[in-house]
Amino acid sequence: MDRDRAVTALCRSARGLQFVLVVSLVSIAVLLASLRVVDPGSATYVITMVQLITFVGLFAITGAALTICVRWS
Repeated sequence: MDRDRAVTALCRSARGLQFVLVVSLVSIAVLLASLRVVDPGSATYVITMVQLITFVGLFAITGAALTICVRWS
């Protein structure tokens, strides 16, 4: 698959990528707010940090994909 076809296939799902970007941003905000209530060192804190790292990664990947779509078109 050449680069043009790959980017075209990626950009066809731009609306879904926008949705994932917004959901991950809201999730990051909620998780950051919950860190104020969770006790450091507890199992809940560990789960919150894992989720936070996951959503930050998802946000970065989705943002990069949307940036590619905007620059490509």
